[in-house]
This record gives sequence, C-alpha cells and structure tokens, in this order.
Amino acid sequence: MDQDANETFQAALKTAPWAPFQLPTADGTILQTFIKAVFKDQGYAILVSDFKRVWLEIATDEKVERKLKSYAKNFSETPVSGMLPYIESYVHSQKPNVRYMSFFEPDETGELRIHATGTVGTVTFRWVFECAQLHTDVLPPRPVPGDVLYSHLSVPLLMVVMEQDRRIQKLLTLLGVKERELHECHDTMTFNGLKFPPKRSDPITAEAFSSVADEEFRSMHVTKESLPKAFLENQLYRLVLGKSDNATAVAKDTRSISPPANLERVPTLPAGPITSSGIFASLDGSSPTGPDDASSSQAPSKKEIEKSLEMQRRQEREERLQKLQAEQQQKKKRRKIL
Repeated sequence: MDQDANETFQAALKTAPWAPFQLPTADGTILQTFIKAVFKDQGYAILVSDFKRVWLEIATDEKVERKLKSYAKNFSETPVSGMLPYIESYVHSQKPNVRYMSFFEPDETGELRIHATGTVGTVTFRWVFECAQLHTDVLPPRPVPGDVLYSHLSVPLLMVVMEQDRRIQKLLTLLGVKERELHECHDTMTFNGLKFPPKRSDPITAEAFSSVADEEFRSMHVTKESLPKAFLENQLYRLVLGKSDNATAVAKDTRSISPPANLERVPTLPAGPITSSGIFASLDGSSPTGPDDASSSQAPSKKEIEKSLEMQRRQEREERLQKLQAEQQQKKKRRKIL
C-alpha cells in the first residue's frame, strides 16, 4: 500500500468521531465496539476498538474493486466511487435495516471481519470489513494499539477535562464579578435614600461549589459501560475534534476531513513520569511548539478581562447614578410645584 495514502488516512481518522456498535457474533454473544471511519475518493479507512483492542482496515480503490468482485458480484461493474457512499452508510452509524455479523479469529493475526448486509434499491448488497488487529510488536510505520488509543482517546479526553476545568474557573470568576456588581448597586441605592428589603445571599466560593458537586457525584450511579458513549456524545468532545454541530455540514464534509493542528501534532508519551512540564505543558500551550501557540497567546489574559469588566462596571454605575439624580431632581420640581 502507498505509504502516503496510509499516512493520509491515519491522519484523517484522528478527527473522525467514534460511533457505538453492537455487533452480533457467531456464538450468539454481542461484541461492544466503537467504530470511526474516513471515506475519500481513493478509498476508505476504518478503525474498530473496544478500548482494549484495536483493529484497522485501510482499503484503497484497487482493494475496494477486488472486494466488490468477491463479495458483491452484482456491483462488480459499478465504479468504486459510486459504491463508496453505500459502504460508508454501513459504518457511519449502526443501521436498524442493516444486518451485522462479526467474526473474530483468536489466533496470531486476530483478524476481525464485520459482515454488513443491506440493500441498494431492491438488490442485496453485502460488504465485509476485513480489519487486522494491531499488535505491540509491529514495525513502523504500522501503528501500535497504545499509540492509537493515546491519539484517538486519551489526548481528546485530556483536552476535554482541561477545557471543562477552564470553563468552571471562568464561570466562578464571572459569578464573583456579578455578585460585586449587585452589592455595589445595593450600596448606591442605599446611599441615595432608596429603601428596599435586604436580600443578600451568601457569597459563592469555589469551596462551597465543589462541596455541593462532590455530594451530588457520590450519589450518582454511573456504570462503566455507559461512560464511553456518554463521553463521545459530549459537546466538548466534538469541539476538540474540530467537528461542526451542524449535522448537514458534518455529512457534507466526510470526504474532506483534515485534522486540526493540535491533534495532528500529538506529542508522544515521555519515557519518565508525566509532570507539569511534560505533556500537559504542550497541550495547554505553556510550552511553545509552533505557530499555533502564537495565535493562542493572542487571547485576552485574565487581567485584561478583569480590566474590561471593571471599565464596564464603572460606566454602568455612572449611568445608574445619573438616572437616580435625574429622578431626584424631578421629585424636587414636583414638590416645589405642589
């Protein structure tokens, strides 16, 4: 197989979303797997994993043409480009009108064959995905399972966790700002002689917020089986992949996926223990690694945000004072008239 095509497919797979599949097996059990696939004009790549093992198939247009003659002889004369959309529909998500069956060879190769049988018009169309299991003793450029799970699962998970923490800290900061604004508004109204019943709640602190969240977390009943699906449906996971929330846009873009820089240049695991200056530093942009870091450094800092908010508060405070003074002058004029 052409090495450039292989690298192109593997790079595109990094930004493809996982889709859950329940594949029946020959012995009557169900194989719980997750599948991501990329289809281009020159073929397709499919990655299958149960998050313990990994299988991969990369099929160029020549291989797809050979498989059409073997598994779908009725469509052997159809151009490959015309059949790829039907093959793609089998693994984009699990279809209720498509019959799936999986066969796993528990030998040295560990091949996983996924049979998908549906219809094209009124004609039965069967396709077999022949996925080779990835092993730790393969030679480059063939990926090993650890590298695949690290790039396709661990790195997005770390990025989602860090972004979630950043948003929580930002939310707590904004809540504190709004709380101070309310107190200033109360003080201003009191200073101008306006009486109102004091209704002040306790100030919001990170410790109090975490305490309530901890208690809620302890009372939750979460099963290990539900975790992967819940994570893959998380909006931040789709954001990390650079995918659009618009389903139509996603469907139209399946042939032209290019990985974002922050996933394309995924760092390899360090030999020693991970520290604050290791992988986390390269992920959060604290260690410059390329031109992408320059763009991230242009984001407003915390001091700039607080300064902007302070200026906005002052302006709003002056407007409120002017309004109150105008109301008081009108009251004085009315009293003089009376």
